[in-house]
Amino acid sequence: MSRASRGPDRPVVFTGSTDGGAAHIWHFPLPVLVGRTNELTSIAVCTEHGLATTAGHDHTVRLWSIRDPDRPVTQSVLPHHGPMTAVAFAPDGRRVAAGTRTWR
Repeated sequence: MSRASRGPDRPVVFTGSTDGGAAHIWHFPLPVLVGRTNELTSIAVCTEHGLATTAGHDHTVRLWSIRDPDRPVTQSVLPHHGPMTAVAFAPDGRRVAAGTRTWR
């Protein structure tokens, strides 16, 4: 992002970048994925399937439906024995890989 400007009458922020000249409009309030109880460490999005996944120090990987971006919904909470540090979708968007760093 190289530029940002606030809208005069509405809760909107305009941003622009140097990677192709795209400009974006951000309407506020932005939807928030809530439910994490500790630091978020990784997020991945699969727009084709309308899904997002997050990993964090609360020892979970969470899968969210973002088909309606204004109303994200938790689909699954996958517990783990330790803090999760990475998450990614497979190229086809049908599987999620998650990783952790263990210090033993």
